[in-house]
Amino acid sequence: MDNKFASNLFSIFKTTDSFHLPETRVPPRLCGECLVLRDKLWRPGFSITYNVQQLEARSKSNGCDLCGLFWRTCVRNGGTGFPTVRFDSFDSSLKMNGGDLPVLSIFRNPGKSILRSSTVSQ
Repeated sequence: MDNKFASNLFSIFKTTDSFHLPETRVPPRLCGECLVLRDKLWRPGFSITYNVQQLEARSKSNGCDLCGLFWRTCVRNGGTGFPTVRFDSFDSSLKMNGGDLPVLSIFRNPGKSILRSSTVSQ
């Protein structure tokens, strides 16, 4: 994933005091699958497949914030009529079910370091 441009841009904003990034106050609620996803998301060639019915159930139960995001993405992009949905990384975005256009963008707070799987604790 190429974050060099974004990191450079945010560095300029941070040094000019004209740009404020809000701090995350509440950690996201993640299910077991999405906890694994969090560690894999930054790897090149990342891909994850969800059962659509299970994704909908976790989204509606408010048990997992990322499942909720993926479910809303499925609804907006016509992915609810399939038994499974696959998200694949492409540059700094995710594509759904092999589509040509990105459905989600991947970015991180420039002030936060990327967690490595060996340092992640929950």
